[in-house]
Amino acid sequence: MEKSFYIIDAYAHIFRSYYAIRNIDNNAIYGFTRILIKLFKDYNPEYAVCVFDTGKPTFRHEMFEDYKATRKKMPEDLAMQIPKIKEIVDAFNIERLEIEGLEADDLIATLSYKASQEGFKVYIVSSDKDLFQLVNDNVFILDPKKDYKIYDSKGIEEFFGVSPDQVADVLALMGDASDNIPGAKGIGEKTAKKLIKEFGSLDRLYNNLYLVKGKTKEKLEKSRENVFLSKKLVELDIHRNLNIDIESFRVKQPDFEKLYSIFRELKFNSLIKELELEGKTAHKEEEKEYVLIDTIEKLKEFIKILQKQKFVAFDTETCNLDIVSPKLAGISFSFEKNKGYYIPLISENKEILPTQTVISLLKPVLENEKIKKCGHNLKYDYQVLKGHGIEVKGIEDDSMILSYLLNSNLRQHNLDDAARDYLDYTTIKYKELTEDKKLSFCDLPAEKVYKYSSEDSDVALQLTNLLKNKVKELNMEDLYKNIEMPLVKILAEMELNGVLVDRDFLEKLSKEFEEKLKKLEMEIFEEAGCQFNINSPKQLGEVLFEKLQLPVLKKTKKTKSYSTSHEILEQLANDFKIARLIVDYRKFGKLKSTYVDALPKLIHPKTGRIHTSYNQTVTATGRLSSSNPNLQNIPARTEEGKRIREAFIAPEGYKLISADYSQIELRVLAHLSGDKTLIEAFKKGADIHSETASQLFGVSADKVTSELRAKAKAINFGIIYGKKEYSLSQELGITPKEAKDFIQSYFEKMPSVKEFIENTIENAKKEGFVKTMFGRIRYVPEFKSNNFNIRQHGERIAINTVIQGTAADIIKIAMINLDKRLRDLKESAKLIMQVHDELIFEVKEENIEKISKIVKEEMENAADLTVPLTVNISIGNNWAEAK
Repeated sequence: MEKSFYIIDAYAHIFRSYYAIRNIDNNAIYGFTRILIKLFKDYNPEYAVCVFDTGKPTFRHEMFEDYKATRKKMPEDLAMQIPKIKEIVDAFNIERLEIEGLEADDLIATLSYKASQEGFKVYIVSSDKDLFQLVNDNVFILDPKKDYKIYDSKGIEEFFGVSPDQVADVLALMGDASDNIPGAKGIGEKTAKKLIKEFGSLDRLYNNLYLVKGKTKEKLEKSRENVFLSKKLVELDIHRNLNIDIESFRVKQPDFEKLYSIFRELKFNSLIKELELEGKTAHKEEEKEYVLIDTIEKLKEFIKILQKQKFVAFDTETCNLDIVSPKLAGISFSFEKNKGYYIPLISENKEILPTQTVISLLKPVLENEKIKKCGHNLKYDYQVLKGHGIEVKGIEDDSMILSYLLNSNLRQHNLDDAARDYLDYTTIKYKELTEDKKLSFCDLPAEKVYKYSSEDSDVALQLTNLLKNKVKELNMEDLYKNIEMPLVKILAEMELNGVLVDRDFLEKLSKEFEEKLKKLEMEIFEEAGCQFNINSPKQLGEVLFEKLQLPVLKKTKKTKSYSTSHEILEQLANDFKIARLIVDYRKFGKLKSTYVDALPKLIHPKTGRIHTSYNQTVTATGRLSSSNPNLQNIPARTEEGKRIREAFIAPEGYKLISADYSQIELRVLAHLSGDKTLIEAFKKGADIHSETASQLFGVSADKVTSELRAKAKAINFGIIYGKKEYSLSQELGITPKEAKDFIQSYFEKMPSVKEFIENTIENAKKEGFVKTMFGRIRYVPEFKSNNFNIRQHGERIAINTVIQGTAADIIKIAMINLDKRLRDLKESAKLIMQVHDELIFEVKEENIEKISKIVKEEMENAADLTVPLTVNISIGNNWAEAK
C-alpha cells in the first residue's frame, strides 16, 4: 500500500493568511488553521510535518552578505500570533520541525528526498515557486492557493512554463526582490522563462550567448556573475546526511480538548462547529443534578419549594415558534448552580401533565413580582406564557442581553456560544437529542429531553450571575437595568400586537408591479436589440459590455466576469438608458418578491396581522432591527415604498399615529460636539441642511437652492457616518478633490465638530472601544489592523456608533416612558411598530388628539440635550398616510 507524507510549508501559509485575511483578529492563526483543517478533512494524513524557519543566518548569508537584506521585519501583530500557531500545530498532533542553520525550503528539500527514498509519495503543501524545483515522480506540490490542486512535473510545466529541473535557472535569471537575489538586471519572469525554454539550461544559455540578440544579450553579459551567484542562492540544498526518521512524523489523533480550548479563547466559533469539537468534549454531566417532574404530586411539592425562592431562572420548550398560538411542550427552572427541574406537558405527542392544570399551578409563581426571574431570550418565554394566560412578572435579568452588552460586535449571543465563551462549558445540542430535523420538541420522549431543558435554565442562571458583575464593572449597569431590560416586555407586547395588513391591497399591488416589470422588460429588450435573461449576471454582462459596448467599469475578483452590481449600473445609468431601466427592473423585482408577494404569507390566520420580530441583540450600535419581515428595508422616500406602506392599515374605528424624530442624529452630534453653529441652528428651529448650505457656500438662507441643500445634507450625514472624500464624491457626483474641499470647509465653519471627531477617534484608539452618551460600549478592533482601509473603517465605526448608538438609546427611553404613560391611562393605544427613528401607534379615533400630544411630549423629553428634540406627528388610515 502506498504511503503518503505531507510537508507543510508553515511560514508560506502564515504570511499569506496575514495579508489575505484582513477582517478578523488573529487572521494569520485563522488562515493557517484552516489549512490544517482542510488537510485533515480531505486527506487524512498518516504522516505529516510542519516546517518552520528559525530566522537565523545560513550558508547563503555567508555566500552573499546582502541575502534577504531587503526583507521587512515581521509585523509585530503577526509575530505575536506565531506562538499560538505552534500551539495549534501541537494540538493537531503534527510534528514541528525547525533546525538552526537550515532554511525551511532546504529542510523541505531534505525531507522530500529522504521520504521518497523510503517509498513515500510526498506532497508539499505550499504555493512557493521555489519549491517547484523539487517536483518529480514521487514529489508533488499541493497548492492551497489554487484550491488544493496537485501539481506533478507536467502540471508544473503547464503552470509555470518550464519543467521542475529548469525552475532554479529561471529563478536565477529573474531574481527575487523579496529575498534580495540579484538575478539579471532588466530580465523579467517572462523573458527568463522564454530563454530557459529555448536553451534548456542556464549553462547552455551562457555557452551560446552569441545566439541571443540585442539588449537582452547585453543585459545577460553584464549580469553573468550575479546570475550564477543567484543560481547558488535559489538552488535548494539537500542534506543527505541529516539524521531524520520519517516514522517519527506519523500523525496521532488530534487533541480535541486542547483545540476546543484554543478556539474558544480565540473566539473561532465557526472552527469549533466545523470540527464538531463540542461533540468531542465532555458535558460534565456527572456534576449536574437534573430532575424530571412528571406527576402532579411531584409538581405540587416542587412549587412549594419554588415559592420560597427569591431568584429563579426559567425556560420554555415549545412544539412550534408561533408566538400568537404557542404549543407548550414543557418548562424548566433552576435556582441553584448545577441543578435544574423540568416539567413536561407533552412527550411523544402525548399529554404527560394536563396543560391547564400545570398553568394554573405555576401562574401564582410566575406572576409573583417578588420572585425575580431570569433567562436567556426571555422575550420569547414571556410571549409563550402570555399565550397560555400567564403574564410573567418580576423579570429581572436576561443573559442574552448581558452577553450582547459585553460585546455587541458578536453576531450571535445564543446560549451555547455564551456558555462556551464565559463558562468554558459545552451545552447539550438539540441534534444530540435527534438526528431527524423534522421532529419537534413535542415528538421527543421526556426522558430524553429533560436534561437538555434543565441545562438551559441552569446555564442561564450561571451566566446571569457571572455577566451581571462584568456589566457592572464596565459601568453599564444603568443602561442594562433602566433601558435594555424594561424593553424586553415592551418588544414582546409590540410583537404580539402586530400590525393589520390589507391582503386584497397586496394582491392588487402584486399585479400592478408585475405589469410594471413586463413593461420594463420590453423596454430593456428594445434597447438591447435582443431578448435575454435579465436576471442572469453573465447574460446581462455580455449584452451590456460586448454587444452594446458599454464601458467596462469593473470585473469580479473571482471569475473575472463583468460586474453588473447595483453600484456599477447606477454609474452607467447617468449616460445609458438601458442601465437605468435595469436598475428600475431590479428594484421592482426585489420589492415584489421581498414584500408585496411575501407579506401575505406572513399574515397570521388567527389575527390577520403580521407579527414581525424585533431584535434587541443584533446590531453593534444598539439599534433595534426587525425580521420576518424586515420593516426597516422598505424604502422610505420612494413612490414604490409608499405603495407598500399603504398595505399596513388601522382597523375600523382606529387610526395610525406616526411619531418620527426629526434629524435626531444631527441633534445628538450638536449636543456631543457642543458646536455653536449647529446648536444655534437647532435652537431657532432652522432647516439644518439649508443652514449648513448657507455656512458652506457663503450664501444667505433664502438663496440656498435645492441642489445646494442636497449637497449640505449629504455632507451633514456623511460626517455622522464617517465618510471620507471618495465616498462623498461618489454620492454627490463630484471629484474627490471637491468633496475634500467641502469637508474641509465644513470643519472650518464648525471646528467643534472636527474636534469631537478627532477626540472620539483618539480615545477609541487608546481605549479600544467607544461609549454612547448612556454608557453603551462597542469595541473597535479595526484599529489594531496594519491595513489602512480597515483602520479607516474603524474610524467610521467609532463616530457612527457614538452618534447612532446614543440616538438608539434615546428612542428606547422614549418607548419605555410611553409604555408607562399609556398603561397608566388605560387608553386604547398600542405601540405596533418601531422603524429607525419612528414609532407607530394604533389608536382609537376618539383618542387621537390626546395620545398624539402624549407621544410628542414623551419623545421630545426622552433626553436632556443642549438642543431641542423635535418629533413630527402624522395621522392616517394606513402607514403611508401617517408617514
